[in-house]
Amino acid sequence: MSIRFLVFFFLLIPSLAFAVDESAIEKIAALKPFQGGQTAVMLVDVLTGDELVAINADKLLNPASCTKLVTSAALLKYLGSDYRVTTRFFTDRKPQQGHVFTLYVQGEGDPFLVDELLWRMVKDLKRRGLKHIDRDIVIDDSFFASHSYPRQNDNARRAYAAKTSAFAVNFNSVVVSSGGDRAVYRNVDDPIMSAGQVLGTLLKQHGITGKFTVRRGTVPANAYAMSVEESKPLSLLIRDMNKFSNNFIAEMLLQHMGAVKFGEPGTTEKGVRVLQDYLASMGVAKGSYTLENGSGFSDETRLTARQLAKVLTASARDFAIGPDLTSSLSLLGIDGTMHRWNSYPHLVGKIRAKTGSLAGMVSLAGYLPLKNGHPGAFVIVANGLKVSLPEAHQAEMKIVDLMTR
Repeated sequence: MSIRFLVFFFLLIPSLAFAVDESAIEKIAALKPFQGGQTAVMLVDVLTGDELVAINADKLLNPASCTKLVTSAALLKYLGSDYRVTTRFFTDRKPQQGHVFTLYVQGEGDPFLVDELLWRMVKDLKRRGLKHIDRDIVIDDSFFASHSYPRQNDNARRAYAAKTSAFAVNFNSVVVSSGGDRAVYRNVDDPIMSAGQVLGTLLKQHGITGKFTVRRGTVPANAYAMSVEESKPLSLLIRDMNKFSNNFIAEMLLQHMGAVKFGEPGTTEKGVRVLQDYLASMGVAKGSYTLENGSGFSDETRLTARQLAKVLTASARDFAIGPDLTSSLSLLGIDGTMHRWNSYPHLVGKIRAKTGSLAGMVSLAGYLPLKNGHPGAFVIVANGLKVSLPEAHQAEMKIVDLMTR
């Protein structure tokens, strides 16, 4: 029996007789560390559509990184789970005795170009006959309009606020210090020069010689195509994005999607337009929320718990999206941002969710098992907090525990 048929079958039958103690949840949401009116809780039976809990469900609040749920669903809906982002290498001419004047690199925003993958790409260039570059390495990142995106703190040097670029290496960040078992990462000022320097080093390691002067430019129309490299499938990129709440991946993919849907160059604004179209397809009116970017690293973004629950419910019911979105979420007590959340051992491995946090804000949204055997889509968003993250997370888990009971 197919999954589609099972979902359809359950949608036809009335919901099983059971109740969630909303009053108990409401009491928790009104007490410390939550701030009453600034806390929203939503629980929906995915199969029947019944709203089992709705506390401040239509209040606009900042969901922090749970914004990535909207971005993920739209990416899967409009690009598909097996979609790949390409990186292309060109030269000014076909290598003659291994020599070319210029190596061109044209990126489209692959967010996961790390040293190991770039090493493999350079090895392929050598296999195709490249031995010496007489002049320049030209980086063509014109697929994106700029290296910035609207975010909470434009001056942040932390790696989670890394700049975007159509050709980016190592998440546009570098290790600035390492003590014990912990490395400290900072974002780079000039993504193009940083990427070019890494590429130049790898070329030398493979015995490809030259001066490797790095500059920004565009690939000429008559350039010789050396090789094309594809990213991991979109489903795996989203998995990396959500399990580790990676802002860089979210913003790179958002701008890429904006370029694909509305034409080059990609921008945050174009990407947000795609998110707005996706929400509109579910009946969420454009003016009923505010989206500043795709990662949730924002002071301006505002969504309601009911709107996020709609995304989760609709995704779970769509077989083209649901499995990949669900598997991209952290598994309580097992992996991702919730790998150390083990204070509720009976729930370990049973809750899949996206976490979110900014100063004074936490959010948790995903799927949990309901007592009637159905999957439940839940959302918890709390703003105005004045407690530590561990305290806030414990309060969230109290609500999750009640929902499952």
